[in-house]
Amino acid sequence: MRDNNREMAAGARASARAAARRLADVYDPRLPAQVEAALHPSIRNRHRPEQYLDLVSLGSLIVSVASTAWMVYQDLRSRQPAPVAQDVVVHRVRIRLDHADPAGQPQLTPAQQTQLLEIVVEEVLRVADTSTDGGPQPHPDLPPQTPATE
Repeated sequence: MRDNNREMAAGARASARAAARRLADVYDPRLPAQVEAALHPSIRNRHRPEQYLDLVSLGSLIVSVASTAWMVYQDLRSRQPAPVAQDVVVHRVRIRLDHADPAGQPQLTPAQQTQLLEIVVEEVLRVADTSTDGGPQPHPDLPPQTPATE
């Protein structure tokens, strides 16, 4: 079970990082750094200036969505041998987010929320598909990133 948790954590982290790099052009070039901060409690607990609160919340939301999407994907995969459809994972993650406490989450328009969900879930599915081939692979359209020490 511990290996499954480790694989889940690695897959969710890789997905969150890739999604942040893809969303940086849309929201803020500092988004990947905020996702890294959300992934590492020692970084997350440092004092931040107030003007970065929304970006910090967005980084945390991406990590949360990636973790939730990874769990949803693994649950669906354990129930059916057929490939898991992206729209099914997006729908289930959206339901879970709708029931989550909105406190501390950034205010996104419905279009922004859909874009974020679709990109994060796409990255989760990509990482999950490649994880059997030697671990998470970088997105082909993004420059390689050196992972932080975890």
